[in-house]
Amino acid sequence: MQKTLIAFLIILFGACQSKKEAALKATKEALYIQQDTLNINGFKFTKKEFNEIVDDFPNFYADEVMHPDSLFRAEFHNPNFSKSYNNSVSFDCSAGQDRFFSLYSYFLTKKNKGTRFEYLGPHLTNGYQTVNTIFERLNIGGTHYIHQSGCIPAWVAYDVYFINKSERIPEFTKKTRSERWLYIDDLKQQIKDESMMADIAYEEIDNLKTEDLINKLNDEIINDYILYKVQKFTKPYMDDFIAAKKESDGQQ
Repeated sequence: MQKTLIAFLIILFGACQSKKEAALKATKEALYIQQDTLNINGFKFTKKEFNEIVDDFPNFYADEVMHPDSLFRAEFHNPNFSKSYNNSVSFDCSAGQDRFFSLYSYFLTKKNKGTRFEYLGPHLTNGYQTVNTIFERLNIGGTHYIHQSGCIPAWVAYDVYFINKSERIPEFTKKTRSERWLYIDDLKQQIKDESMMADIAYEEIDNLKTEDLINKLNDEIINDYILYKVQKFTKPYMDDFIAAKKESDGQQ
């Protein structure tokens, strides 16, 4: 009796595994591209390269969705993480990280297609990119801001996926309008303070077009969710400035 039960469980387990493997194979085949190349956020992938990535990185399109930063760290243990596809850079370097995030944004955006909050994507993208551009100009460029810009599409795709799975309904109220203006005023003060610390004459700030960027940012904040996410995105930039200012004051 016991042997019969064990044999039955083995057969059942094998059948389940076969079903999972068949489902994964079907998913991969549906994701394979047929055209010669695919352009994602400025990165070009050949058909061979992209289809190999689909085979090697199933977590890109797994049912369990991870935050892009968490997925990137988790894939350190993937033996293909340091693989160079089609003579391109591998993912385990700065340039490769941008490619990794772009790929993940591609698969997440597919999951978000047709969802009720898909429309938030462009507003989040423009909001994040605008904040990044403001601080890039204030700091006269830098590779940090280039990499941030490369990560934004994946962060946005995850934010849209997350709110689609939550019970939260974005809204725009009098409170949101008031908090939006407080955020914009704080950002304007931040720009003034940082320009002074960087020895940029206040009248020269106009040359950086930050006022135009702030107006653009204000237009993108269409509800409380966008406001919350943009505020959260801005905080590390402001924290870096505060830390630099304290260090500068301590040296005087």
